[in-house]
Amino acid sequence: MLRRQELAVEKDAKELDLYDLESQQLRRRYVFSDPIALKRMSDDGKRLLVLTASQTAYLLDTTVPN
Repeated sequence: MLRRQELAVEKDAKELDLYDLESQQLRRRYVFSDPIALKRMSDDGKRLLVLTASQTAYLLDTTVPN
């Protein structure tokens, strides 16, 4: 199984863009109510963990289409 190559980029303190590296296209934009404190992609590239400054944790499924 091939691993999808993606890049998560903070657009500003509360926004995170997810790009497909092969096509260089924006796949999804996430907007949070509090600033992003930490972000980590899982080893298999299927999940993105985001922790905000208010200590709210989000586990995002990056395989779901827009």
